[in-house]
Amino acid sequence: MRELDILPAAAERSYLLEDLNRTAADYPSERCIHELFEQQVQKAPEAVAVVHEDERLSYGELNARANRLAHHLIALGVRPGDCVATMLDRSVALVVAQLAILKAGGVYVPVDRALPSARQEWLLADCAARLVLGKSDDDDLVEATIPVLAIEPLMAGNRV
Repeated sequence: MRELDILPAAAERSYLLEDLNRTAADYPSERCIHELFEQQVQKAPEAVAVVHEDERLSYGELNARANRLAHHLIALGVRPGDCVATMLDRSVALVVAQLAILKAGGVYVPVDRALPSARQEWLLADCAARLVLGKSDDDDLVEATIPVLAIEPLMAGNRV
């Protein structure tokens, strides 16, 4: 059996395998991710921040929606360190929810909607979720003792 090396000479091989794989980057450790996000909003508010299927949000729009939801979460009693679960499919709403939870000082806990309801309930109880963000048609998946917030109305442009 013969070996065939598909990578070119040493210099290009090193470039492809080593140089292009150097992804380490220094991040300001004194800043939270939502603060770094807000810096990006200041730099390019009109730039596209998130795309899902036919929906697009600019950094400015995403920040405004996340701020509205964060204020709503705080009004509902979410405090720094509180676990806030999400039961959302991949969507713009999920990104808004994640960012809003961080802005409110909460801890983001994803709960997969495809899991059996007993597993979902265990996850929510184990993390002591203060609140669950989900769509209103999924309310039956969450324990009655945990407030459930439907975020769809909060996602629309100028509500809340």
